Amino acid sequence: MIRKLNRLFQSYAREKRLKIGKFIWDRKIKTEIKEGNNFLKDNNIKSILVLRYDGKIGDMVINTIMFREIKKYYPNIKIGVVTRGGATDIITNNKNVDKIYNYEKKSKKIKELAKEIAAEKYDLLIDFSEMLRVNDMMFINLCSARINMGLDRQKWQLFDISVNSEIDFKWTDHITKRYSAYLIKLGIEKNKLDISYDVFVKEKEIFKEFFNNIKQNKIVVINPYAASRHKSFSIETLEKII
Repeated sequence: MIRKLNRLFQSYAREKRLKIGKFIWDRKIKTEIKEGNNFLKDNNIKSILVLRYDGKIGDMVINTIMFREIKKYYPNIKIGVVTRGGATDIITNNKNVDKIYNYEKKSKKIKELAKEIAAEKYDLLIDFSEMLRVNDMMFINLCSARINMGLDRQKWQLFDISVNSEIDFKWTDHITKRYSAYLIKLGIEKNKLDISYDVFVKEKEIFKEFFNNIKQNKIVVINPYAASRHKSFSIETLEKII
């Protein structure tokens, strides 16, 4: 009973915090967006800041699609990525990423990083969060990018352009379709998209023994767990796969 009451209280308090946070940080003078066929060119985008501060390795791997596809058609666009933890290793040697920013969760560090980024005057900020926490709202606001892009942010003042679920993509689609929706929104043609991933490993020698062992013994590795329960394999599904 006590645990149930605590969960109800935490849920109520979280909802209140998010409302207060949105009231404080959901503020921005809207940038006039040119509605042409080529968002990046029409809006003179010369630098893009990608927010991947959740530290999710799998999502960062999928993000490499965006880095490569943008650079393929616009090699002079600067791409900066905000990340943390193990996800940083995925892009350390990625030739399509120009700058990596280390995100720390403490409010003081968040403000310091946002100030550094704001000084660089990014043209476009892209956030992939399904839900924004108060620190996320603060960070996006303080980064002061000219244009902010997010997921299902039609009703937000902080965002100038929104990728909309069930319109631009469906939640039942593979996640690469969602990331493709961002690229299509930026003006990259759908039929020209390459949705393969890029993971660049600099020290290849240290992995040779491992890969040779896999080739000889045909080892299969299954990771049934994800960041949330609904993305993980159930025991029944895992038994079927095995």
